[in-house]
Amino acid sequence: MRASLRQHKHPLPGSRTHGAACERGCVPARRVKLAAVYLSMTLLCLIFAVLIVRGVLALVTWVALGRCLWLFPFLLSEARRGAPSLCCRPTDQLG
Repeated sequence: MRASLRQHKHPLPGSRTHGAACERGCVPARRVKLAAVYLSMTLLCLIFAVLIVRGVLALVTWVALGRCLWLFPFLLSEARRGAPSLCCRPTDQLG
């Protein structure tokens, strides 16, 4: 009788068999974390690749033609397009 009670005992939270019941019905937290890491690293590599291609294209056109051809010229601009700016601008209507 004692042997059957030992088999039905719940495992400790730190043990390896703790998440075994959850793997059937739900997504374990580790897989979600790994998916988030892979997604963020993919987006970061994509941003760097666009910046590198943009720089190489500008360099090649500058060497070949003497002028720069920028792909996405306002990509690193901090100014918002379409929204009014909050900074003060001099006006010509002062009189």
